[in-house]
Parts: sequence; C-alpha cells; structure tokens
Amino acid sequence: MRTGLECSLEGRAMPLQIESEVFPPSGGTAAVGVLNQLGRPSSDRLMLLIREAVQNSWDARKTEGGQVLFRVDGYALSSEAKHHLLQTVFAEDAPKLALRAKLAEAEQLQVLALSDFGTVGLGGPTRGDVVAAQGEPTHFVDFLRNLGRPPDRVQSGGTYGFGKAAYYLASSLQTICVYSRYQAGGMVRSRFIAAALGDQFEGPGSSGRKHTGRHWWGRLSEDVAEPVAGGEADALNSLLGGPVREGEQTGTTVFILQPWFEPLKPEQAMERLGRVLLHYFWPKLIDGPNGAPSMQFATSWQGDDIPLPSPDQAPGLPLMMRAFRSAVSGTAEQLGRVEDIRSLRPDQQLGRVGFVKTFATGVTPAQGLVEAGEEAEALPAPQLRSPIHHVALMRAPHFVVRYLEGAPLSYDSMDYAGVFIANEDLDPAFANAEPPTHDDWVHDLLADKHERSFVRRSLARVKEAAKAFAAPVSQEAPPYVSASMVDFARLLGGLIPSVEPPGGGDGRQRERDSEERGSRGSRGGGREGRGGAPLQLEFQGRPKLEMYGAVPAMKVSFQISGPAGSTAAVTATTKIVIPDGFETDPPQGASQPVVLAWTATDGTVIQDKGASCKLAVLDQPYTVIVSMPDEAVVSLSLDADDGA
Repeated sequence: MRTGLECSLEGRAMPLQIESEVFPPSGGTAAVGVLNQLGRPSSDRLMLLIREAVQNSWDARKTEGGQVLFRVDGYALSSEAKHHLLQTVFAEDAPKLALRAKLAEAEQLQVLALSDFGTVGLGGPTRGDVVAAQGEPTHFVDFLRNLGRPPDRVQSGGTYGFGKAAYYLASSLQTICVYSRYQAGGMVRSRFIAAALGDQFEGPGSSGRKHTGRHWWGRLSEDVAEPVAGGEADALNSLLGGPVREGEQTGTTVFILQPWFEPLKPEQAMERLGRVLLHYFWPKLIDGPNGAPSMQFATSWQGDDIPLPSPDQAPGLPLMMRAFRSAVSGTAEQLGRVEDIRSLRPDQQLGRVGFVKTFATGVTPAQGLVEAGEEAEALPAPQLRSPIHHVALMRAPHFVVRYLEGAPLSYDSMDYAGVFIANEDLDPAFANAEPPTHDDWVHDLLADKHERSFVRRSLARVKEAAKAFAAPVSQEAPPYVSASMVDFARLLGGLIPSVEPPGGGDGRQRERDSEERGSRGSRGGGREGRGGAPLQLEFQGRPKLEMYGAVPAMKVSFQISGPAGSTAAVTATTKIVIPDGFETDPPQGASQPVVLAWTATDGTVIQDKGASCKLAVLDQPYTVIVSMPDEAVVSLSLDADDGA
C-alpha cells in the first residue's frame, strides 16, 4: 500500500538532475580542498558539526533580540523512504562517489537532521554569478555555492565561510540535503537541494573536461542545478523526515546522510551531542533579557526526546554561569573578582574577566555517556572536571571558544571558574583570530599588528589574572610590619585549614608541622582509658573544605584507638591562626570557628554542635565538622579522655 506522500512524489516530481562542477578556465577549488580547509582538528566530526551549525543558526536569527530554537534529530529512514530517495533525489549518480550503490547497499539509512526556527532561511539568488538586488540576502549562495565568504552581520559566530565543510565531513557519504523556508516578495517560499563533495575527475573522451568533485541535485537550468521549490520541496522534506514549519515559520533543515556515529551507538552519539551543545553554548541559555535564554536546544533519537543535562547540575557549569554574570555585570560576588583586561600602549580595554571560587564537591564526575571501555575513551563527553581552574574564553556571540586552564588554587578542595568576554569593539579582531574550527584564538593569524597585539595581550593578561586570583592574597608590607606578617598575609584568602596535636612551640611552627603530619595522619592528644590502655587519636588524611548546609566548613576525619568496647570523650579546640600564634580575643563582631557536627563514616550525625562528644571506640573513623570564617586559617586540635 502506498502512502499519500509516495503518491504525491510520483505524481508531481520528476527525478532530480545532477550538476557536477567543472573547473573554470582560470582554475578553481577542488572538493577535497574544501574538506581540507578545516585541517586536521583535534575535535571529532560531530563536535565540529554542532559548533558550526549552531553558529550558522545564530547568525541567521530573524531579529537581534529574537530567540532561536536549534534541534538535532536522529533517526533511521524506512526502506520505502530510502527507495523513493533513490528514485527521486539521487536518480543520477555522482562520478567517483558511488552514492547510489552505497545507499542501495546500506541495511539502514540513518539521518541526522539539524533544524533551526526563528531564523530567516536560505533566501536570495541561487547562482553565484548573480548580483543580489539592493537589500536582498545572499544566504543560499553563501551556504551552498560560495567558498570563503564571511557573514556580513556584526558580532556573528562565523568568520571564514569555510566551516560549512563540517556538514559534509559529518556524513560518511559526504552528502547532505537542504530544505529551507524563507520570505521573498511578502510570501513564504520553500527550497530543496542536495549536495556532495567527492574526488575530482575527468570527463570521458578526448574533449573531456576536469571536474572539481562538487555536486548538486536539483533542476538543471543552463547547466546549473537550481533548487526545487514550493510543494515539491515540502514533499522532499517530509520524505526525509524533516520537521514541518507551519504558516509564516521560516528556517532551515540540513540532513546529514549516514552520519559518523562510530565508535558510539547512535543513542550514545545523540546523548553526547547534547553534552557538546551544553559545553560550548551554555551562555545562550542565560544571556537573553533578564537572564532568559537567547537560544533553546533540543535533541531526539527515533522520535524520542533526549533530555539535555541541566546546566545547574552539569559539572563546573553552575560556577561558570556565576562567573559569566559577574563578567557581564561588572559586579564581583563574594569570594570572586572582576577585572578589566587592558592594553597600555595603545590604551584600550580588551575585555573583562569575572572569577568566582567555591568549595569543590570532591567528586570527579563520571563520563555520563557510556560505560568505561574503548568507546568511552574514544569519544569522552566534553565536560569540566574537579578541581576546576579554568577560564571560558568568548566574544560577543557568547559562544565558548575554548576553556583556558589557569593556575590551580593553593588548596585542592576548592574550585574556581572564570569567564573572559572580549570587548565588543574588538570583536572583528578576535573573530579573525579564530581558525575555521572556531576553537581557539591564534594571534599569528592576524595581519594587522594592533589586532595581533590585542589578542596576544588578552590571553597573557587573562592568564596573569587567573594566577593572581588563585594565589593566596598578597599585600605590600608597610615599613613597621615584620617579614613574618607578610608571609602570613599571603596565607589569607587561601582558606587553608590545619589540624594539629597540642604541644609547645610557636603557632607558625605548629601550623607547618601539622600540615606535614596531616598528610600522613597525625596523633591527637589522649588519656589513659579503662584497663590501663591509652586512648589515642589519629587524623585520617587531610582536611576537606566543603559546604555543610549553607555554611563553609572544614571536615576532619580521625580514628580513636583504645580498649575495645570503651567510650572516649573527644574535645575539639578550634582557633584562628595569627602571625604570633593564635587569636585569643577576636575582634568585635568577627565570626569564629565552631563545631557544627560529629558524624559517623556513613555521614550519620552522631551529635549536632558541641565542642565535646562521647564516641565509642570502634574500628572506623569519625568526622568532626568545623565552620570556616571567611579569609581565615583555622587550627583544630582534638583531645580524648575516658568517657565512662
């Protein structure tokens, strides 16, 4: 039984015709040259595709303040749809490409459809040698005909116009189909065309001509394949499973035939694409008016939506979003900093960087994509990992170009994130410094010496700013302040806790000794227990800085040794370290470290608050949780007595 769509195609559509591009007499670019424009990037093909496609969709937005929806839908075509695709679109084969044979042999034809909504579509002339009318766009020829032409929109994502090769590279057949709805003459119109990049070849016979390897399937007019239009274009979009745009909706869908999913399974690859979207384009979820999204993203496989990871829960992104808001607003958060990045000669603001630090979760996130093994190692899910000490580099479109690794904090229980946004006035310089893959700023690419200097200095000064933020606070000492006070000032801001046994010596030496012993396990104070055996305390590992509820806290694990079945009364003494020892009379209104809780190994609270706690002598560690005042170095000592 034939579907209405199949009848529609048979009744109103003749098979498309192929145009294989001939080298002009003055020479031209071979298809392999187009594919090689992206070089040998470190990113995989699908990651390159997503980064290029999202930027193209953003550049095609209808209005500056309008919202764009970007969808990635993966599915397998039915055997009937594949048959009609061969009969209508690819009725003529491309030399040296063997496309029809590959499609016929494929057990299953998989498709990756990239669709945008809230965009203008591919309007304008369809031939590269036609001059557009005043005010007429050139989107169709820019995407499907011309090479190396950058967009004419300010603060755009694209730069060189070579990135379109990513669409063909993502297809194992190096073949795509394109459907678009656009406005012209006050009406919404439709277009459909197929295109492929293959090897160059020579025509038959002594008069044969050299061909570039670029191919298009459409309706031949003066030896140029024009896109099919109207209802026929809409029917071919439906044949390929593309989304239907109703009424005045415009936009474009690009179909990638037989996408490179390997070595992942299709479902895994689709989930990974969602993580790629989040990793590089999370700013678009919060950079609209009043923090609303300026772009929305969606993914699906075989018609089932694949929920994107929440940016509020993705590793590192909540911290990055806070840093982004600081960089945009110019207002620093608590435990944060905002800094203008400037060039002195000439005097020029290059951009602004915002930093935020917080307590680390202490958990290294899993891949979240596939089980451990070859597949996970081959295509790991892009994400930040704790401890985080990275700066997201971006320019006006608010896409993450890359994550610059900064200096780590002095204590590994804290993370920090930074966001550098280039000055909008210098956006062309930073855009031109991006290679076609849009994954770096390479100042050597710039011919203008001032632009080259701006990009180079920006990167250097962002690194310096990250290093200064990660370092403990440094202060200039007035003449009457001793060197020991200066050394101590450098400790402030690092939030470095210490654990130490009671004993003599000056405060600084005890703090240093306890740091060294804490990494091995230090012995706290003890008393003789029942039966004459002494009670001993031994610290387990280093202190951890974490949030306890809404309070920054130091968590210290310790082990009690002594007679089995006995009870120990453990007392915690907390102090703030100062250059000459410890604080005894804190400043009025200053917060002091206090014990928040005593817990068992599994986190069960044994006692809430209280400097002393009775604990059974067991073969397992306990944890004491102590609050951490801002910008302080806290010392903790434990003492054990017979709790009978």
